[in-house]
Amino acid sequence: MWVALETYLQLQEAFGWAAFKKVFAAYHDMSDVAGDNKGKINLYTKTFSLAVEHNLCAFFKAWGWPIEAATEEELSKRPPWTNHPMARYQ
Repeated sequence: MWVALETYLQLQEAFGWAAFKKVFAAYHDMSDVAGDNKGKINLYTKTFSLAVEHNLCAFFKAWGWPIEAATEEELSKRPPWTNHPMARYQ
């Protein structure tokens, strides 16, 4: 039942609540948020990655999120989060 929340718990344990505050602050200033689920997922991936200064694509992909190639390319210059808790499932 609570599996869907595990993603956020793992992010909180690794990066703390301050990362979520940064993400929510960034969303507060956005005006062109995608209307479709896939677009929102990729925007969240980009926003959280920028907030924590790491490429989180592999983490979200391990959870089965539909991360687009454009998102991966955009975040490719950020250091990857290689020791994330989902690494063994990739």
